[in-house]
Amino acid sequence: IIAQETDVTRKLDNAYNDVLLQAIKLRNQRADAINATAAHQSRIGFIAMAVAFAAALLLTLMTFVFLRRVVISPLRQSVARIERIAQGDLTAPPEPHGRSEIGTLLHNLQLMQDS
Repeated sequence: IIAQETDVTRKLDNAYNDVLLQAIKLRNQRADAINATAAHQSRIGFIAMAVAFAAALLLTLMTFVFLRRVVISPLRQSVARIERIAQGDLTAPPEPHGRSEIGTLLHNLQLMQDS
């Protein structure tokens, strides 16, 4: 009886182990698929961050160039003209100016020099 019971239980244990191994294999396959999807999405995220960083860097550079051209350079010209006027040199030729506040400053400097 014990020998027969052991054979029966061994067969049942083997069948249970087979089903259990199949379930483990299936779960491992699903976990691998989830990991692959996560890795792909993380790569896309890194690429998006790199593109956003490059765009921000480009915008910063463009802003610097724009500010330098539109604000800093005209202000430096104004300072140079003010220094020349302060030294008594009123011979600086008129410079073109725009309608912005800096253009108004340059225009008024020209009027001051002419006076």
